[in-house]
Amino acid sequence: MSLLVSLSEAADDDGPALAYLGAGPVEDLLRHNAERFIDEVESAARSVPSFRRALQSAWFERFLSPDQATQLRRFGGGP
Repeated sequence: MSLLVSLSEAADDDGPALAYLGAGPVEDLLRHNAERFIDEVESAARSVPSFRRALQSAWFERFLSPDQATQLRRFGGGP
């Protein structure tokens, strides 16, 4: 998780890197390990603007519970 946050902080805010980070690795993390990392993802989205922008590009509604999806979608984005 800390690697994803570091990558988001190193990304160019004006480029597509944050969208790719969210639609790829962040989405995969949530798909396969949501129970373990959802609170860390929420915390990072709350405190790191670049990670929040990456999360907004992730589509996770189909593999998270409705409550989990609501927990993360409050940061914006989505299908």
